[in-house]
Amino acid sequence: MPGDSADDEDDSLLDRWGDLEHPFGDPAESDLVSEFTQASDYEPDEPTTEELTRDLSEVDPDLLNTFTVCVLLANLGVLLVSVGLLLVVVRDMFQLGGGLFVIGSLTLFRLRQVYRSYKRDRDDSEPTATELPSESEPVESPESDQADSGHNR
Repeated sequence: MPGDSADDEDDSLLDRWGDLEHPFGDPAESDLVSEFTQASDYEPDEPTTEELTRDLSEVDPDLLNTFTVCVLLANLGVLLVSVGLLLVVVRDMFQLGGGLFVIGSLTLFRLRQVYRSYKRDRDDSEPTATELPSESEPVESPESDQADSGHNR
């Protein structure tokens, strides 16, 4: 219809923005995008099997094993908890949903145990960098030297 207000709004938008496909102008014509920049510059190369094998062989096997177990337990725990909650809330399946929620919570608890066990083992095996000096070695701090030098003279 010629007097339709929707047509008037579309015309005012065209007057206001110009081209609806590119309301801020053509990106290729603007100076914001370099002519030397291409999409292929940002695509990473896919690693080969040999590169992945070499990289994984450099990782501590205990760390890799713990990481894999933690990722699997986290994914399984989050899945079971969320599906359990959905079954209880949406479908009113209290037994099945509650059971999945409990199993998922126990899985997440086991994840916590695995992570803490690895962290404790790693901390126990590393020598502490800040070992306390033995009692036979006197410890002098710079602050006590400055305080003593002023009072003894």
